[in-house]
Amino acid sequence: MKFNEFKLTSTSMLVVATLIMGCFLALGAGLTMDDPMMVYAIIYGSIFTAIAWRFPGLALAITFASAPLQEDLTNGVGSIRFSIAEIDLALCLAVFIFRRITQQRGIKFGPYMLPVLLYMSICMASSLVDWRPDTVMIAMLQMVLYFVLATILYSNFAEKPEQLLWAYNLLIAVCVFLALAGLMANTFFVFGLHKNGIGSSLGFGVVVCIELWMAAEKGKTKIFLFLATVIITAGLIFSLSRGSWLGAIAGTVVVIALRGKFKFLLQVMIVLIPVVAIFWNLLPKEKQDYATGFGKERDNIMARYQTIDYARTQFEKSPFYGVGIGLRKEVDATNIFWITLAETGVPGLIAFASVQVVAFLMLYKTQKRMSRKDKLYPLIGAPAGLMVNKLVHGMVDHYYARGPLLMVWASVGMATMVYHILKDREAAEVRQSALRAEAAYRERVLETMKIRQASG
Repeated sequence: MKFNEFKLTSTSMLVVATLIMGCFLALGAGLTMDDPMMVYAIIYGSIFTAIAWRFPGLALAITFASAPLQEDLTNGVGSIRFSIAEIDLALCLAVFIFRRITQQRGIKFGPYMLPVLLYMSICMASSLVDWRPDTVMIAMLQMVLYFVLATILYSNFAEKPEQLLWAYNLLIAVCVFLALAGLMANTFFVFGLHKNGIGSSLGFGVVVCIELWMAAEKGKTKIFLFLATVIITAGLIFSLSRGSWLGAIAGTVVVIALRGKFKFLLQVMIVLIPVVAIFWNLLPKEKQDYATGFGKERDNIMARYQTIDYARTQFEKSPFYGVGIGLRKEVDATNIFWITLAETGVPGLIAFASVQVVAFLMLYKTQKRMSRKDKLYPLIGAPAGLMVNKLVHGMVDHYYARGPLLMVWASVGMATMVYHILKDREAAEVRQSALRAEAAYRERVLETMKIRQASG
């Protein structure tokens, strides 16, 4: 982040004044009120809205980096609960809508939006067959929030695509903090978070660290990213979130493969295998047994088999329509394949797969048109790794988990912004080429006419 980008305009001064005033109000509320949480919420909302208005890229980065903090901050609005990242996303959305209306600017969508709308339509149609309003509406709201709103905001709201890289840098800082906190506390049930939630976020941190490490030039940045990778990897191992381990491995392979650095993949393995071995040997014997135990006698493993069996039973009852998306809120939905089949039948599974395939193809085709040295390349490479990470993790744990899912589709939104920039740039080049060809043709015509006049 370059500080010279933050010039002290009148709007910037207003933001600074809001920050200072908010600090004083928060201090006063803490000293004089028995329960100042509502005041804190209003102050935070006012400050964040001011930041979103003046520095939208920074607001998006804060939202993205706060996604690992998944706990509910609202004590439930009815049956709906919001984390800090979801509150930030809502505030960004309000500012974005107002600015788009006042500036009369359009909105750009990714090519995956049509499959998303198709999948959501199938979800709603399947849910109407066995309508369960409480769970269905929450599940639908969650999909709208991540698949639609997050992608639109992150592909349209930032002023410059370079600002979106701040999100990944802040995420790494948060992951390092969570890893150190868990390691020092000797438990990853910290800050009201579940170990699997932290593990999933740390798995994302590993993927992002390696992508940024490959993109960084030699120097301090590379050293810091290497140290961050080691710390986050240690946290990931000690979290004992085995699904996160699988997701991190798959995501890392993808980001390295897209760059064509298979030799680097071997180097990463040479470095990380001893590191993993050291951390593994530091684990107590009972935790090693837990991490390597996959027998049905273990309650958590048995619960996953029961989920698959139940989902298969529901699918067999209605293989075409399914039983509706409320199912994911009523059972321990730890297998995205069987849960999707049970909820929406075969058409829903095909539609869900098409969302993933179209989004990944957008990433793949975009990175093919970019130099690996392009500073925006991590905005394409990292989302591909995060998408695969989440899908693999979702085969053994919850796919529709608020923090990681927001990061996945927000990163896809970032890539969409780059996709449209390249598309517009190529269209401009085609127009310029056509104009040059037309000018050259006219020049040849004039030369021919001059020659004919001279010969006549």
